[in-house]
Amino acid sequence: MTAGSTLQRSLLFVPATATRFFARARTSGADAIVLDLEDSIPMADKAAARTALTEAVAELSGGPPLRVRINTDAALLEADVAVCARLGLTDVVVPKVESPADVIAVRARFQESSSTEPRLHLLVESCRGLQALERIAKDSGPLGSIAIGLEDLSAELVLAAPSSAAPDDLLWAHGRLLVTATATAIPPIGLIGEIGNFRDLERFDGACRRAWRMGYRGTYCIHPDQVAVANDAYAPGRDDVAWATEVIEAYRAGEGSGRGAVAVRGAMADAPTAARAARIVEYYDAVEAERSRRSSTRRGVLPAT
Repeated sequence: MTAGSTLQRSLLFVPATATRFFARARTSGADAIVLDLEDSIPMADKAAARTALTEAVAELSGGPPLRVRINTDAALLEADVAVCARLGLTDVVVPKVESPADVIAVRARFQESSSTEPRLHLLVESCRGLQALERIAKDSGPLGSIAIGLEDLSAELVLAAPSSAAPDDLLWAHGRLLVTATATAIPPIGLIGEIGNFRDLERFDGACRRAWRMGYRGTYCIHPDQVAVANDAYAPGRDDVAWATEVIEAYRAGEGSGRGAVAVRGAMADAPTAARAARIVEYYDAVEAERSRRSSTRRGVLPAT
């Protein structure tokens, strides 16, 4: 795992036209800023949002990596991709994906506009999309991440207000995505709860931590206040790392004496346990390396190469 480029703990949405939010987004600590051309932009303002993208890139340059959520409607896709290609924005969030053909169409538009292969991040937001999830994951080409668009899916399925809905209502959909994404080596992005109530950070923290324990590796955010919460939640805790370190050391010692299983804290640790422990330490090291890189950058010190 390489720090910085692969960490996706906090992906902060900012409307491309919302210049008043740029300064805070730039210093939010997000792993990426997602400039939005889609749902947060009224249809009448789509062209203005594409124009505003140039100013947004200039103002946010030097901050977190930039992504763009494009529109996939046929009338808007070509123009959105063209401006992304012109600005060198190749990390692209593709919403409302329902088949591999939707993803292939975006790649084809990029090939017409740029020689650079885009890094696509998918949002599956409908029952049709969930039904085709395995085909989407296997037949869409390399993907940077995949997530469920819970708001759109809830609009299709759940007849309850967000305040009365339970995080478990769509747990089956999360499970489907997590298994599919992990089996096809695509980073899964998600939240076990609602993203819209950005004032209740305690509830957001709980939703993030539950998602991390289930296998998600980050979440989209709609407010800068959510970023620090997500960055902390989507990472192994110090207790996890302490346990993992004990397991690795004990297992290696056991291997040296011909044992395939050892006792750690009163529980058995065998090869799968050691593999889990190694992944915890690897991910923790990536998070710490990114934290160090950001700290050095703030002090004006170049990170070691």
